[in-house]
Amino acid sequence: MDKLEFINENGEEVSADIVFQTNLNGRDYVIYALDKDEENVDLLAARMINNPDGTVSYVDLDEYDDKQQLNGIIQSLIEE
Repeated sequence: MDKLEFINENGEEVSADIVFQTNLNGRDYVIYALDKDEENVDLLAARMINNPDGTVSYVDLDEYDDKQQLNGIIQSLIEE
């Protein structure tokens, strides 16, 4: 499983498992699992941006319609 690594709001390095990738309206997104505690995980989504230097950046969602569609995907993943 691919990993997503980022710095959280507390300045801590965090690693999460990418559980799903999709393209909506010409934009790439990932849904990732972030451990909440020993027994629970949060499923979250981020937009993927391919940088000219070959690296990938992940940013918060900014399109309302895409948020709604991704929330539907997350709900279906939870129900599985």
